[in-house]
Amino acid sequence: MTPLVVAHRGASSAAPENTLAAFRLAGELGAGAVELDVQLSRDGTPVVIHDADVARTTDGAGQVGQLTVAELRRLDAGSWFSPQHRGETIPLLREVLELPVVPVIELKVVPGQSQLLVERVAELLGACGRDDAVVICGTSEPLVQLERLAPGVRSLSFAEGTLAPAGLPETVTDSGAFSVAFAPPVSGLAGSIRRATCRGAAVFGTTLWVEGAWEGYLPEQVRAGLTGIFTDDLVELGEWLERLRP
Repeated sequence: MTPLVVAHRGASSAAPENTLAAFRLAGELGAGAVELDVQLSRDGTPVVIHDADVARTTDGAGQVGQLTVAELRRLDAGSWFSPQHRGETIPLLREVLELPVVPVIELKVVPGQSQLLVERVAELLGACGRDDAVVICGTSEPLVQLERLAPGVRSLSFAEGTLAPAGLPETVTDSGAFSVAFAPPVSGLAGSIRRATCRGAAVFGTTLWVEGAWEGYLPEQVRAGLTGIFTDDLVELGEWLERLRP
């Protein structure tokens, strides 16, 4: 089975990251899912942006958690990438959940806001009918909180679900908290991937941080049964997976 291609922050090499333009383009380029980062505005609205500060990816300044959703929505989140994306806004999580893409949501938790962020995300998942169509990534505390509010939502804790050649984390289960494992970009994980998938867990690999040097580990991981692959290189990875097919 060909792994799901997960567009990291959308089609972020061709459009401004974590914007509706990037998520729509990812779908057009054949991505099976989009990864996005979610945090709260000052008035408690889940918004889609990676950094705690808006300066890198908008024309504004300040901490996301110190700006209201109205203030955040007035920022230009596209011009930094290219003039053609001028006027692109910071998306609301609700807007992304309404797109015809499978969302993989990373929770960006500010100290003291974990419970509120989880509550707001769980509410939106239920309201948009996306409870069974997402993977939630984050640290263990918010993921355990999420399991209480939305049982069965698949979740990935990089701290507790990262595979190693020596064994399989006991926290990797077939439902609920930590039901997804992460295969880092190293060789020797085939056995751990097979054991995790036999338990019913999903396993996601990555092409991030390796500058295209996939041949040393990815063929082995794909053949062992990877569920999905996080990538910034949608077209190249898609073509590579086609060539890898028997």
